[in-house]
Amino acid sequence: MDQEPSTNELSRKKVGVKKSTAMAKKNDKTKDSAEIEAKKEAKRKDAASLKDKLSSLKVELVMPAGNNGKLFGAVTNQTVADYLLSQGYEIERKKIEIPGLTIKNTGKYSAIIHLYESAIAEIEINVVAQNSEKPSDEKSKKSSPKPETTTEAENTSDASVTE
Repeated sequence: MDQEPSTNELSRKKVGVKKSTAMAKKNDKTKDSAEIEAKKEAKRKDAASLKDKLSSLKVELVMPAGNNGKLFGAVTNQTVADYLLSQGYEIERKKIEIPGLTIKNTGKYSAIIHLYESAIAEIEINVVAQNSEKPSDEKSKKSSPKPETTTEAENTSDASVTE
């Protein structure tokens, strides 16, 4: 048995690996797990503060709707995410849960936002019908007389008077 002390059955079959500083660093999980746990704790604190802010937030979305309150289109989690982004909260649309997937009528609704692990914020959404003044504008255009147009002769005579 005149073999090297580092040579054994595992190294001959190339199943085992010699101990080295690189392997020692790779296997040192106590340091890595402490760093990971510190990062998770920071994320938990951020999620808790964000939950408090979002719970007090009142979302009011103005959407085009018919006279019966039915929306032309729908309010989706992307619509809510865009609104929250405009208010300064960057939340992925996948984390926003709207009951029934979409809102298709005006009214008050609640949505759930999954922040981190078990941190969940519930926000109130008020969907309001947009005031559509187009039908009244068309009526006023039909009833109002057309504006008078001026001819070139009138424009030149006015120009000569002002000089």
